[in-house]
Amino acid sequence: MNTKYLNEFIKWAKKGNINLPSDPEKLYDLPKLNLKSKELGKIPSEIGALDRITELDLSYNKLSDLPKEISLLTKLEYLNLSGNEFKKFPQEILKLNNLKVLDFESNKLSSIPEDISNLTNLTNLNLYFNQLNNIPDSIGNLINLKELNISANNLTQLPDSICKLFNLTKLNIWSNKLTNLPNDIGNLANLTELNVWSNKITELPSSIVLLLKIKDIDLSINHKKLNQNLIEAVQKDDVNLAKELITFGADVNYKWLEYADMGFTTPLFEAKSVNMIKLLLSHKADPNVKREKIASISIKVWETEVKNTGNFETFLTKKHPLEIAKYLKTLNL
Repeated sequence: MNTKYLNEFIKWAKKGNINLPSDPEKLYDLPKLNLKSKELGKIPSEIGALDRITELDLSYNKLSDLPKEISLLTKLEYLNLSGNEFKKFPQEILKLNNLKVLDFESNKLSSIPEDISNLTNLTNLNLYFNQLNNIPDSIGNLINLKELNISANNLTQLPDSICKLFNLTKLNIWSNKLTNLPNDIGNLANLTELNVWSNKITELPSSIVLLLKIKDIDLSINHKKLNQNLIEAVQKDDVNLAKELITFGADVNYKWLEYADMGFTTPLFEAKSVNMIKLLLSHKADPNVKREKIASISIKVWETEVKNTGNFETFLTKKHPLEIAKYLKTLNL
């Protein structure tokens, strides 16, 4: 135990109003260190003295690099770096041979080093929502990997070596720019979850039928599922989810055909709040899309409406709650 370095780390924590044991021995015996959401821009080199910790959470800070002393945390099994500002993969991590979970969600990584293959004990690798243009062939050496999330990146293809990850149970690759899947994807016989929606894939490889543990392989792997999820989010008035789906490429003007008795519906037709309408209109949802009206009260009322407005309706001519009606009057649509 290096008491000098531990005392320096305690001083650093106190300056940042971080609650840690003030006794070096108690700090040294900590199995987990949680520094989540502390507005940290740097981690001091003295963290290397905490060589007993097995879990380190540095998520949702302002980190863009790590001290080289991180590599001294050789017992580390869990490392969460999500929600930071990493543009380059920290090389120091590649020496943490006991890592099982590595979370890099919501950073700015553009590439992953070939030496990622050093982390052979990884079971969970989360690279969701970065700026990755490719995945190295060496990822096929992570033979213990069970969950891999590389969704919401800029990937145009996957390495064939990904089909060597025989222990994978979950593979998330949605919202990329993939045009196909590796021919041997069927080798991943332990997969129970495969999400590929919001790509440019039009046809699945024939080996996909070998994935017997996946109950529902969605064959409409273009935007259909994504777009229908958007309409369902709008129906629930879940603005945050709708915003996320739009970010991933959902079409705000998508027509869900043969929907109920209305012929079709769109996100706007299903909007129930001003906030949802604002979101959809800000992404250029068309309020003038026409659909045939369906009688809902009585033939007499229906006939009156036909005479006054015709037998077609748009989002703007629909009957809206007062709050929405007032808002729409402020728009020049």
